Amino acid sequence: SHIGSTNLVPDLLQWRGHRATTHSPLHYLEIKVARTLFGKNNLSLRLPAMVWGTAAVVLLYLAVGLRVGWPAGFFAGLFLAVDPLAVSWGRDARMYSGWLVVACVLLIYLPMLHAYVRRDALRWGDWLNWRFWLLGMILMWAHASVIFAVTTIFAVALWLGVIGLVDCVRRRRSGVVLLAGAALSGAVYLGSWAMVGVARILAKSSRPPADPALAGNMTERFFGEMYESLLTLTGYLPVWLGLLLWLIAVVGIVLAVARGHWRFALLVVLIGAASAMTFPMIAPRHFFAARYVIVLILTLATGVGCAAGVMWSCGRGPGRWISRAVVVLAFLGLTAMWAPLLRQIITTPRTEYAEPFAVIRSHIRPGEVVTSVPEWYVE
Repeated sequence: SHIGSTNLVPDLLQWRGHRATTHSPLHYLEIKVARTLFGKNNLSLRLPAMVWGTAAVVLLYLAVGLRVGWPAGFFAGLFLAVDPLAVSWGRDARMYSGWLVVACVLLIYLPMLHAYVRRDALRWGDWLNWRFWLLGMILMWAHASVIFAVTTIFAVALWLGVIGLVDCVRRRRSGVVLLAGAALSGAVYLGSWAMVGVARILAKSSRPPADPALAGNMTERFFGEMYESLLTLTGYLPVWLGLLLWLIAVVGIVLAVARGHWRFALLVVLIGAASAMTFPMIAPRHFFAARYVIVLILTLATGVGCAAGVMWSCGRGPGRWISRAVVVLAFLGLTAMWAPLLRQIITTPRTEYAEPFAVIRSHIRPGEVVTSVPEWYVE
């Protein structure tokens, strides 16, 4: 991120340099602005991730609160605020907290857009309406934030297609408009990054890596990385407790569907699950693949929040207070179990980027492009 923001104008904005076609430029532009305003220090390097990480909590609260209920939204936002993986990427100089934000924006905006399309006053000429163009701009924002957000665009295409088919039964015009949006979103996905295409993923994952050090048992590496990612998403809880947390999330999603919020529940599940499309290609080759499925935290947090919201609002008299006490104790216990990891994430000293890069910068010549080295490699 440090080198990317340094070489921003000649390399990234002109789309050349080391792996420039597989890294989105917006994150480096944000760091460039922060470094210009607040100086070349670790705070400015991490400031964009911190802003996006905090905004994701607020936006998830609004997204779930507006559709399911404010108690559910509160507990979903609270879960995201203390989840160790979200906290970690909300303070590291990388772009993954920005991915959470754009996904939350879609969770808020797509149901609003669907409500507008279902209005009887919709006319064929309304494709010029600003609401449709705003959706396109959000998809551009997603693609510019992190390259793997094209899977989120794919989730949008799937959601619009399913909702469009359902609407075609009673509101044909609304269904046609949504299906057209699904086709356009799908075209954006297919034309954006070839490596994310399903066929390319299968072809890529079926070939052994060129590096002999990564050869070995690819199936074992894949399932090992998948197991590690599941542990990471639940903050390295004991396996049985992590599975219980996912079970609670599934129950919460089902309860949301039972209460008539199936469209929103489907969107949350698709946005989280679609990110796993890159997993067969990434997991066997990368030392830490959990960040590429980080938006699954939104599915987990939403499900847990919906389940907690139902318990918070159910019953009457003493029974309601007992259920609320259970919810409070459960969240306090979960936070207490995460406390050692959160303390480590927050208090572990970080290497000042100028120290390790000083050696590199003293040997490079003008015009050379230096490979970006994230700080965890240095540590």
